[in-house]
This record gives sequence, structure tokens and C-alpha cells, in this order.
Amino acid sequence: MTAKVKVPPGHHAPAMPYDQGAPRETNTESRCMSIQLNTSSRSLEQYHDIVKKESMERSFAFQQQHDELNARWSRQYAAGLQEAAQKSDVDLKKTRKELEDVKAKLKEQRARNDAAEMASRELRATVELQNREILRSRALHFDLDTRERELAESKTVTQATEAVLVLKKQRVSDLEAELKAVRTEMAANEDRFAADKAEHESLRLQFRTLEAEHADAVDIANGLFEGEAGNTPAEIIGQNKALAQQLWEVRAENEALVAQLKAGGIGSEGLAQDVPVGLKRKQGPDKTSHAAAESAGDESRAGKRRRAKAAPA
Repeated sequence: MTAKVKVPPGHHAPAMPYDQGAPRETNTESRCMSIQLNTSSRSLEQYHDIVKKESMERSFAFQQQHDELNARWSRQYAAGLQEAAQKSDVDLKKTRKELEDVKAKLKEQRARNDAAEMASRELRATVELQNREILRSRALHFDLDTRERELAESKTVTQATEAVLVLKKQRVSDLEAELKAVRTEMAANEDRFAADKAEHESLRLQFRTLEAEHADAVDIANGLFEGEAGNTPAEIIGQNKALAQQLWEVRAENEALVAQLKAGGIGSEGLAQDVPVGLKRKQGPDKTSHAAAESAGDESRAGKRRRAKAAPA
């Protein structure tokens, strides 16, 4: 490397050949660098030695602590094992003794249980025998009570039967009296029926006579009306019936309308004015139909009278 030389302004550096100054500067720099490297290597070696020494001392101290801890743990573990073994031995002896005591108690309890079981069996047999005796006595008492109830019921039934027989006899006598009355009434009804039958025959003959007279009257009326109005009395009667039906319907509608008006608050004074025109029109021909019917009836009665007068001739 070549170092650049700074020249102050206003001065001129002396002319120096390039080949003479460059090797001298390079040797100086390399020498400085080698000195620095040597110093650094010596410092690094010293540091390594110090660190190695400290680590060895620390590892030796750790090893001593580890050995001490191992020895202490071994002593404590051995003492704990020995103490635990002694304790377990004591507990085992104690448990064995308790087990022997329990076995002895169990034997005694088993003997007492056997004795109690034998006593309970004997007691159970005695109780069963007593229960059988009690059941037998209850069955006997129940049978006795049943027979007593049956006897009392039979007595009650006998008394009731006797009372029913008395009532039946009374009822038979009443029925005989009623039968006599019914027979008397039937005889009277038969007489009345014969009279009604005779009256019915008489009425039937009168009805047939009236039918014949009516047919003759209709024929005469048909002959009278065929040339004048062109309608027979039967047709006029049918028209009158139709007009009467229309009049009945109109009256029903009028009554319904009156009820609606009363419900709406209108008085009964203006009802005649509020009747629809259609209703008035329907009511108009009714008078004429009645007049025609009355005139037809008068003419039919007149024809019947004329025919009755002409019959003797």
C-alpha cells in the first residue's frame, strides 16, 4: 500500500523518485502489524491460561461438592432404609398380632353365629307352626262367619220373597180388577167403534156425493167461462193460490223491513210511507184476485143452485 502525503497549500513537495519511498513505508507497516499480532497472541495465551486455571479450580470444587453430596446422600439413604426396615418390621409384627386377634375373634363370632343360627332355625320352625295354626283358626273363623252371613242372607231373602209374594198377590188382585175395567171399556169402545164406522160410511157416501156435485159444478163453470174470459175455474183457483203465496211473501218481507226499521230507530208512523213501490204493486192485484175469486165462487154457487132447481124437472 502507498501512503498519500498531504502537502500544505502554497508549498511544493520536493521531487522524489517513486521507486525510492514506497518500500520503506511498506516495511514499517508490516513491522507494526507483526508487533501488534505478537502482543495480541501473548495476551490471548495469557487469557487462555487464566480461564483454563479458573475452570480447573471450579471443576475441582464442583467435584468435591459432588463427592460430599454423594457421601451424605448415601449415609442418609442407608439410615432411611434401615429406619424404614425397622419400622416395617415393627408394623408387620403388629399387623400379624392384630390378624391373629382378629382370627380368634372371628372364630368366636362364628361359633356365636352358629349357635344363633340354630336358635333362629328353631324359632323359625316354631313361628311357622304357630302361623299355620293361626291360619287354620282364621280359616275356621272365616268359614263360620261366611256360613252365618249366608244364613242371615237366606233369612233376609226368605222374608223378602214372602213380602214380594204378598205384593204379587195384591198386584194380581189389582190387575184382575183392572182387567175387568179394561174389558168393560173395550166393550164400550167396540160399541163406539161400530157407531164411528157407521158414521164414517155415511160421511164417505156424502163425500162421494159432494165430489160428484163438485165435478158437475166445475163442468158447468168451465162451460160458462170458456166463451167469456178464456180461463177455467181451476186455472183461476191456481192463480189465486199463486197470488196468495206472493201476498204472504210480500207480508213477510214487509214485517222483516218493519223490524229492521224499528231496530234502526224509525217510528211506526212513517212505515206506510217507506214501503217500496214494488211491494205496493204486488199488493195491488191481490184485491182484484180476491174479487175474481169471490165472483167465480158466486157464479159456481149460482150454477149449482140452477142445476139443483133443474134436477127435479
